[in-house]
Amino acid sequence: MRERDRQRFDRTVRVWAAFLGGVLVALTLFATLPDATWKSLGLSARVLPPLRPTASRDDSLEERIKNVAREVGPAVVKITTTTETMVENLFFRIPQETEGVGSGVIIDSRGLVLTNNHVVAGAKRIDVFLSDGRHFPGRVRGADPWSDLAVIQLEGLSAPEAAGRTTREKLPVAKLADSDKLEVGQFVIAIGNPFRFDHSVTVGVISALQRTLPVVPEGVEVPGTNTNGRVMDESQAESEVGAVPVYLEGLIQTDASINPGNSGGPLLDTSGRVVGINTAILQPIQGITPNIGFAIPINRAMEVARQLLEHGRVLRLGVVGGSLTPEIAAALAQITGQKLPVEKGAYIVQIIPRSPAEKIGLQPNDVIVLANGKRIETMEELVAVVRKAGFGGSLELGFYRRGERRSARVRL
Repeated sequence: MRERDRQRFDRTVRVWAAFLGGVLVALTLFATLPDATWKSLGLSARVLPPLRPTASRDDSLEERIKNVAREVGPAVVKITTTTETMVENLFFRIPQETEGVGSGVIIDSRGLVLTNNHVVAGAKRIDVFLSDGRHFPGRVRGADPWSDLAVIQLEGLSAPEAAGRTTREKLPVAKLADSDKLEVGQFVIAIGNPFRFDHSVTVGVISALQRTLPVVPEGVEVPGTNTNGRVMDESQAESEVGAVPVYLEGLIQTDASINPGNSGGPLLDTSGRVVGINTAILQPIQGITPNIGFAIPINRAMEVARQLLEHGRVLRLGVVGGSLTPEIAAALAQITGQKLPVEKGAYIVQIIPRSPAEKIGLQPNDVIVLANGKRIETMEELVAVVRKAGFGGSLELGFYRRGERRSARVRL
């Protein structure tokens, strides 16, 4: 019985081997037939299409990154600044010049460069270098430390360059994206001058959106505060004056490598459009350097730039804070020992110096609940009312201070 089964198995194997061999021989003969034979049979010589990759090389992420670096790189500039500081030298204070390096991006053919305020703050000299070797002196057209943005004007655009270019039309200008349409997980590309390594390119993804970050930018002299958060008088003790953090809101968080020198440079999508202005990184924690960077969304940055160019300042009430919720109100009551009279509103944490809010006496811990008759439940609603009022407009504000209802009129 066992011998019979073995013989049956051998016959089966031989039959299948002969069948497969015949198929292979037939395919080989078909493949070698001349085109005339195929046509005589009424068939096409290409019965099966050639094997192609699912995506062409031009559509690959690698090619897109290379295209962005090649096409947008020329619009990214290196900014060097010279600042003068006073240093102690035995019994005297002597001036000492220091040089800083940052990045920027050309946003207009008239020679307008968008960068961070902390890149150019306090600079006595600004030099801007393009990747093609051209060099221009720079002048600050407008700056705002509370959004950490500045607009630089390239000087001498009508003068001929050594390379034979004279240039307003020839300046490379970056294209802009709509940063309101960004999504978490989207690939982004950073171009800048980290650690003086000119025009470096790094790649990552958008890790998060709408981040808020307190920063104290280097080179920015912000008035100190006293115990209730108001700006100190110059006559007050110097030892009491400290740096005031700048709260940057609505930031893009990314893991694309951003380092000192990247500040002011663009964060781009894979189509080569600017989605943000790189501005900050997390400081090392216990010797570990986290790869977390932040960028100002380009929609916000361009709105600030427009206001700086048209009005010389940014439209704002001058309060820093957040939206009060029942949970936050309960936590504040537990911390301060005082129950807030409302559970919703725009809660003030900080007053911006020399702002409309400071002029009418608003203070930290005030809760704004009314603006021009409109109930205010979030900080975003307050910002929207301020934007609607516009430059020179006025607002009638209703707010609570330590349980007492107050009102004030402010001109923006």
